[in-house]
Formats: sequence, structure tokens, C-alpha cells
Amino acid sequence: MSDGWLWVVNSSGLPYCIEQVDRPELKSDIEWRSCPISLDENVKVVSISCTGDSAFAVDSNGSIYIYLKPNVLVVRKLVEYYQNQRWYPFLGYSRPLPTDRSEYSSEDGVTVIPLLHSLPSEAWRWEENWAYHVSDTTDKEVGELRKLEAFAINHFGAGPTP
Repeated sequence: MSDGWLWVVNSSGLPYCIEQVDRPELKSDIEWRSCPISLDENVKVVSISCTGDSAFAVDSNGSIYIYLKPNVLVVRKLVEYYQNQRWYPFLGYSRPLPTDRSEYSSEDGVTVIPLLHSLPSEAWRWEENWAYHVSDTTDKEVGELRKLEAFAINHFGAGPTP
């Protein structure tokens, strides 16, 4: 197993790499692989500096790009939204009142979070699909809410709207 990569930049500004070996001149041209550093195909690399696990490239405009070997470092960021709704007899679920927490917030309800969350850069990807996570306390609270809904439906003829 190699302990690093050998990097080169061709005359067109495209970076290529190959696993570090004792004698790279014995490797065939087929074993060199293209390593695009950006989704933009117009990026022309001028210089590359590298370590065993990463490479830093500078393009012709002076922008810096970082390349990490796939299994070296995984950066994860957990994104949590808390949806705050209010259920009204006769109306069902609706937006909160102006004095309530915002519709989407942090767990404590202080930080307002916009529903559309953008990724920090085009290099970031979602690891898994969005999912609802319901805790035991939420289940208990939702159960109590369902009892109130049933009471309102039976006595007032109104139910939650989908």
C-alpha cells in the first residue's frame, strides 16, 4: 500500500495523480488518473502542493482548492430543524401565533432557522435523506394532542386539516 500520491499538472491546467511508488517512471500512462478539483471544467490549475492525504491547488485566478483522499477524513454536520405548529379546534393545524416560536427553529426555540438549508459549498453532499425523529417525550405529547383532537371532533365536529 502506498503512503501518498504523486501529483502533476498538464499544460492545460488539469491535475493528475498516481499512487506513490518507488519508481514512477515504470508506471504506464493508463494508471494516471484525472482528479478534477471543481465541478467547473474551466478551472485551470497553476500549482499543487500536497501531503500524504491531501492536496492544495491554486488556479489561475488565485482561488485555492483542497482535495482529500476519500477515506481519510469525513466531515459531518448534523442539521436539525424543529417544526413548531399549533392545533386549533375547528381549524386544525396551523402556523404558530406571532407570539409563539417561529415555525422552524432550534431545539430551544430561540434561533429561527429558515426551512431551505443551503450547503456550505458545491463539494458538500447530503449523507442521507431527511427524516423525522420522534422522541419519547414527543410521542407522549402527540398522544395527548390526539386526545384533544378526538374530543374536539366528537363535541364540536371539527378535526385537523391535513
